[in-house]
Amino acid sequence: MKPGLRPLADDVAGVDDVASVASVAAGARPDAERATDQLDTLAAFAEELERRLPGYLRRQPLRLLAGHPLASDCAAIARAWSLPLVEVGDDAELTSVDRYLQARLASGPPAGRHALGPAALAERHALHLAARDARDAREAELSRATNTLTVPEVPGLRYTALGHGGPPVVAINALGQTTLAWLPLLAELSRHQRVLVWEQREHDAAGRPLTFAEHCADLRAILDAERADSCHLVGWCTGAKLAMRTCRLHPERVASVVWLAGSFKHPNRAPALDTRYERNLEAMLYAVDRQPALAERLRGVLSHSAASDTSSEAALTQLEPEALAQRLLGEVPAALMQSVRRPFRSGDALRVYARQHLEIWSHDETAPLPIPRPILALSGALDRIVSPEAVRSALGRFASARFELYTGATHYLLFERAAEVAIRIEKWIATAQECANVTPQLVVRSSHDE
Repeated sequence: MKPGLRPLADDVAGVDDVASVASVAAGARPDAERATDQLDTLAAFAEELERRLPGYLRRQPLRLLAGHPLASDCAAIARAWSLPLVEVGDDAELTSVDRYLQARLASGPPAGRHALGPAALAERHALHLAARDARDAREAELSRATNTLTVPEVPGLRYTALGHGGPPVVAINALGQTTLAWLPLLAELSRHQRVLVWEQREHDAAGRPLTFAEHCADLRAILDAERADSCHLVGWCTGAKLAMRTCRLHPERVASVVWLAGSFKHPNRAPALDTRYERNLEAMLYAVDRQPALAERLRGVLSHSAASDTSSEAALTQLEPEALAQRLLGEVPAALMQSVRRPFRSGDALRVYARQHLEIWSHDETAPLPIPRPILALSGALDRIVSPEAVRSALGRFASARFELYTGATHYLLFERAAEVAIRIEKWIATAQECANVTPQLVVRSSHDE
């Protein structure tokens, strides 16, 4: 293990070197004129909950423990923002979501008394609504641009581009996924950068499943089509492994790398680093690869384990407050359910996914790079797909590496915490050359570093 990297604490909120960080409302940008405070964090938090589990705040209030800087103003905030926010006197009354809120609020400065009057609260609420609408419009613009560009040299390869500036940010998707989980993050990043993303192909023109090497060639072809001599790679899940292979093949074209919940499973990795999900997935994918006829029977099992849909009104109404909080914090965001299940939509799709996923797992991309590149690894503390410890273990083999853990986030932190992750990536890109000599270190984040 490298100096500065140490095992994750069981309780990430108790790690000694937790960064003192500020918070930003959803839609806010680092060039905002007004400094952010706990009210901004509260607004961003409420929007995050709605993205992750729509209707949660119709079923449960947000609770602040008496003594918190905002606790005595809960009623005023609730009235002005139509937000169910209440003060409670006993720590036992808090759910996991409430504790997550308090961790997020702890990262920012309290709002001044001038910001808590009725008129000021109403004005702040209007600003947040405008920022939210602008964010949604940007995401819609990106959604309309999905897969509109072709690569003439590679039949069937299409990609999405939005924004201007360079070098471009290349978002390397997880195998089998649509670009839906990326939209909030890329909508933010494309304000100041050109961003590229594509859905990795299942088949080539002859109908044969693509290999890992061919996925890498697709990335190179997209860069060639864009005439991009340099780029910043942002890889989610298995996309992080593809990013590192690209660093080996074309180091001169990579300025920096970001892993988002990066998956680096390979045959020689310590089994203890596998999550339960990875172990179950591996067993079933091997079964499908050996006996393709099993695909139709197993795809329903895999679909359920990837995204168990308990978000129906009837199911949610029956849950106790803590169980509902755990549901929100631990499961796939409701909007991503269909996308996450895409690899299991049919027996044929699962057979292709099994072949491609097992082949990607067969590669070890954790050997030190011949030409080091600055690497930033971001993980969600509640990731049940790829453990943060596994990410840190892979990162420990690279120079110029930094690991940051986001409390309350899951494997889908790019969707859940898009505004903060975008700001962090922008800062990383802006200082990519300086990053080349950073000392490896752990940072636990409840929000971003301004």
